[in-house]
Amino acid sequence: MKRLLIIVVMSIVMLSCSGKTEIKNAVIAYNRQLIEALSTAKAGRLEHFASPQEIARVDAYILYLKKDGKLLISDIKELKFINIEKKKDYVLVYTEEKWSYEYIDFKTRKPLTDEELIRYKNIYTLKLYEGHWVVDSVKIKEEK
Repeated sequence: MKRLLIIVVMSIVMLSCSGKTEIKNAVIAYNRQLIEALSTAKAGRLEHFASPQEIARVDAYILYLKKDGKLLISDIKELKFINIEKKKDYVLVYTEEKWSYEYIDFKTRKPLTDEELIRYKNIYTLKLYEGHWVVDSVKIKEEK
């Protein structure tokens, strides 16, 4: 089922019309796969949605969490696209987001914390990689 979801999401990203829609779909798909990667401790889930550099950054965070015996269960509650700036070799995507987070025990999967809601203003850098847009980095501009 999850494999089918990945294929469907990738198809949407790759077959969507070019321009801003494709870029927005790339950010949406990245966030969906990030949620799965963090909850399963498998950064490889980002393979078609993020650059190798971004996958390595997420993998380092997963290793940090595993060292502490926990995983992060998250969900994106709101995603608002504020601006998209096309540069020569990359695109900047400005968003406002609302996420929920809860840490769980790595082995028992029992909650370690209560759910917490956090609002962000993020800047995504996207680059063309193997013919489609992928997230190369995410910068948190503001956190509330």
